[in-house]
Amino acid sequence: MDEYLQVKEVVPFLEYENYPLIPFESSHTITVGDKGLIAFRSYDGNIVCGNVSEILAYIAKHQEAIANIPILQSQLNRIESAELNPSYDIWRAVADTVFYEKDQIKFWVDSELHLFQKQKKIWSEIDPLEPDEPKASESGIYGSISNYSDEYLVRWLSNRSNFGKSDWTKIWHFVNERTPFDDRVPEVALNWIFQRGGEEQENSGIKSIVFALLERWITFGYEPRELGDFLCDRLAAEPFLIFDFLRPQRLFSVLFKFLAKRGEIDEVLKIISFCASELPREPYIVDALSAALEAMVEQTKRVEDNWKPATRNRDFEEKQISNAVELLSSLRINRL
Repeated sequence: MDEYLQVKEVVPFLEYENYPLIPFESSHTITVGDKGLIAFRSYDGNIVCGNVSEILAYIAKHQEAIANIPILQSQLNRIESAELNPSYDIWRAVADTVFYEKDQIKFWVDSELHLFQKQKKIWSEIDPLEPDEPKASESGIYGSISNYSDEYLVRWLSNRSNFGKSDWTKIWHFVNERTPFDDRVPEVALNWIFQRGGEEQENSGIKSIVFALLERWITFGYEPRELGDFLCDRLAAEPFLIFDFLRPQRLFSVLFKFLAKRGEIDEVLKIISFCASELPREPYIVDALSAALEAMVEQTKRVEDNWKPATRNRDFEEKQISNAVELLSSLRINRL
């Protein structure tokens, strides 16, 4: 949907098996140009679903009841495109409900403010005029991508001049679903991540592809080369980016399972320390961090005696193990 909550494109919903499906008694059919659908569980536990006009009418009718649930109000506030001052008050109310430490409250509110400003900047920079229809000679893709062979699409994805195309990630996911055993598909995704990840691009596209690559790792044993180093470098340098990986829960869990096995231990410990300090202590978060720490401790102890003396720094390694054990104990003590 665009900033006016009108449908701009209809795309497949990926990884649906990782989400709970909630039945709804009525059906809706929409297409490009229609008002987009919004669904949520309301203050009374019922599912509310409708287009933006219907939802705004619902919010106005039940404003007093919604105001008693800050978390719900903060989400619906985005739909109403509320300005900064009323939004800030709601963020504070949510933080006071969820967190206990003043530092956590401040960090969360600052993060919401950062996201608010970022979204405002994105919409202010978007050209309101629709671009001209792309020519085949410019992008190589037009019309329905299902009209193209898998081989053509793989070649198109591999062409670095196409890496900046707005539909690159959509085409990659389409090809990834159709050719799950073609090793060229994850390789070109890694090349795209490494190039786009260094250009201060938005993380949403990278997040979805990282999720798909980690699913290949879990399902088929595919080893995404250098992805562990890349993720460790990014998250250790900019730890607030971990908020982009909190949902779905499976992504967060698989991410830390992967980092524990393929990341640099000192950087992973730094990332986990940040998470332990700043993230809400939801069970799935604590479980993922604990499992990662346990795997790191076990792995480090297992390989320690097999390393050549010339390459070892025993004091440093033992300090890393000690830090990991201490952090693991802290997580267990403070577990929900």
